[in-house]
Amino acid sequence: MQVLPIIALWLVYIVVGERLGGTLGHRLFKLKVVTMDGGQPDTWHTFLRRVCDPLDYFLCGLVGYLLIKNTPYNQRLGDIVAKTQVIGQDDTLEKVEFDFDRTTS
Repeated sequence: MQVLPIIALWLVYIVVGERLGGTLGHRLFKLKVVTMDGGQPDTWHTFLRRVCDPLDYFLCGLVGYLLIKNTPYNQRLGDIVAKTQVIGQDDTLEKVEFDFDRTTS
């Protein structure tokens, strides 16, 4: 039961921090979290990202490191699940559109 306040505080800090423009680490390194289409993540996206933190940090962060190094958008598990990515504050994403209906003749 002593762990519940720590978990609650952690979730509040992370979720509120990211909703207000980024956590302290993101602000220091001039990063921001965006959805895969470049939009502002909502509370659900933020929650999903953070639920995966224990798995990302497993084995001293090895899981997160391996995913970041080996995924096309350098995403950790939390970003993959939440469909978000971390980019520079001044960066923008160009929306990628796929034309699945196009056929080759």
